[in-house]
Amino acid sequence: EDSDMLAALESLKTTPEERAERQKGKGNEAMRSREPHAASFAVERYSEGLAERPRDARLRATLLANRAAAHTSLKNWRRALDDAKEALAVRAEHEARAEPEGCAAAAAAAAGAE
Repeated sequence: EDSDMLAALESLKTTPEERAERQKGKGNEAMRSREPHAASFAVERYSEGLAERPRDARLRATLLANRAAAHTSLKNWRRALDDAKEALAVRAEHEARAEPEGCAAAAAAAAGAE
């Protein structure tokens, strides 16, 4: 009960990105540890990070890719493939949105340099 209250208070003072990054770090640490149940623990941490619904597409793609790697360690082939595909889709969507913005910024900079 007290831990639920602390978690609720913590969620009020941190952003979804911060909480997702924290879970990603815990998952990464577990994967590096090579403990017997580390990959299962990592899958849970990456899933919790995704449950925070971070807006940062790169962070979401990384959480998905890391979870795919953890699923691969567990020989959960279908889940690994699904997460890997979703990670690629999120990354591609992010890059497609970022490209026009980058082109516009470059064009504006070039126009100012003339």
